[in-house]
Amino acid sequence: MSGALSNVFGGGNILGLALNMVSLAFPPLAVANSLSNLLSQSIGQAFNKAIDTLVQQFGMPKFVGEMVKNLAGETLGNQMKPSSPDVDAAVAGDPGVQDWMGKFVEDLASSIVESARQGLDSKEARGKEGKRTTGSWLQAIAMAMGSIAGDKAAQMVELSQKMADLNAAGKKIGKNDTNAQQENARAFSETQSLFQATSQEFSILQNTFANAIKSIGEGLTAMGRKG
Repeated sequence: MSGALSNVFGGGNILGLALNMVSLAFPPLAVANSLSNLLSQSIGQAFNKAIDTLVQQFGMPKFVGEMVKNLAGETLGNQMKPSSPDVDAAVAGDPGVQDWMGKFVEDLASSIVESARQGLDSKEARGKEGKRTTGSWLQAIAMAMGSIAGDKAAQMVELSQKMADLNAAGKKIGKNDTNAQQENARAFSETQSLFQATSQEFSILQNTFANAIKSIGEGLTAMGRKG
């Protein structure tokens, strides 16, 4: 895999799965843009799935769900990068990427639903009478977004510390211990790749959630003025 593609997504991680042939056939930056767009689309799918679940199973008013989905969709749409349809098709058609997408969407959707449910039980996300108002639903979703972004940031810190530990351990390995040096280098490379992939996920999640939370906050302020 080319250096440019690895710098964006890391070699061998969830967003670089089985893309060696694709990166050989297309410019690395084009592949990176398609991957970034695919990640944005996956986040959008997860968000829509989570909101639909909250509407169908947990009583979220449908108009609130549509409002939140529109906010997230608009934000994600603004993050899409220029890409080639041929590259998009090649990337999206990769079996490894397809497997990753399915799991990513399911996991993120479940996290949003669970975090929103927990948020609804907090005092901050309930009305004066303890009822689930429009405002409480929007606040719960905003809290869920913040929680998920925070978890992703925590993963980055953990991976960063692991890289530091591996680097320190590598310096203590004797020069003649080739096997240990290779194992340490391999572990560092894998951890670095995961860190790069997690950073990319965090960046898109953070941008999406920050703008959506801002819009939700503005909506709550407008609702309060009308009330």
